[in-house]
Amino acid sequence: MKVMASNNIISLKHVYFTYPNSKRPALSDINLDIKRGSWTSIIGHNGSGKSTITRLINGLLLPDENQNTYIVVDNQELSDDTVWNIRDKVGIVFQNPDNQFVGATVADDVAFGLENRGIEHNEMKTRVVKALEEVGMTEYATAEPSNLSGGQKQRVAIAGILAIRPKVIILDEATAMLDPNGRESILRLVKHMKERDNLTVISITHDVNESIELADNVVVVNDGKILATGDPIKVFENQAMINEIGLEEPFIFELKNKLIKAGINIPLEIDTEEKLVNYLCQLNSTM
Repeated sequence: MKVMASNNIISLKHVYFTYPNSKRPALSDINLDIKRGSWTSIIGHNGSGKSTITRLINGLLLPDENQNTYIVVDNQELSDDTVWNIRDKVGIVFQNPDNQFVGATVADDVAFGLENRGIEHNEMKTRVVKALEEVGMTEYATAEPSNLSGGQKQRVAIAGILAIRPKVIILDEATAMLDPNGRESILRLVKHMKERDNLTVISITHDVNESIELADNVVVVNDGKILATGDPIKVFENQAMINEIGLEEPFIFELKNKLIKAGINIPLEIDTEEKLVNYLCQLNSTM
């Protein structure tokens, strides 16, 4: 059995993956450690391989055979024998919640994963009620999922994951189809759950600003390889890399550059929107 550092919940070492009928690997020599209780953003353009990484973590895909390859989740190495245990520990919320709904009602849908796992009926009812309460959807328990808004559907999808009681939640572009208010609401909900229950969150996104705002660590993926990992601010300071892979410049960097060009000196330590607002307010009060 492979042993991880005690503060890591996920480790991928020398991971390769090739889709059937493809001549080249979708992922090449992926090495990644994710700390327990952290928020990690995996960022890159479409087709970069970021979603493939999360499907390997969840066991929806298995890596190419290689004697040096291993994937460990919560001290269990991924294999044919452990894949179902690992799926209990890692829940994925996808971009389009309609693709996840199988129940006739909201409560039925949240219960579906529990039924598949053979959870006893009374325990299942308790978990469904609690999960819907946690995401603010109790009053919609008997509603048809198709009648919900996009944000409500994602809340139900998250409830279905929470009912299983995972240790890791993956948001696979889960807010991409929502309006700004819906997006903010979902991210705020997940952040609250993370902090309360020490969940590990992995967010697949194109949004560099979301990564700066929420992530402890960012992983930049391009053409099936990891280009950079680390603190979001430090990673995104590499403007040449950001431009090369077609990501937008973070808003805070763009605004700072415009202010500097306008003759306003902005200290290097001002690296978030909140810090910039506070600095400008202080600056204005002295003028």
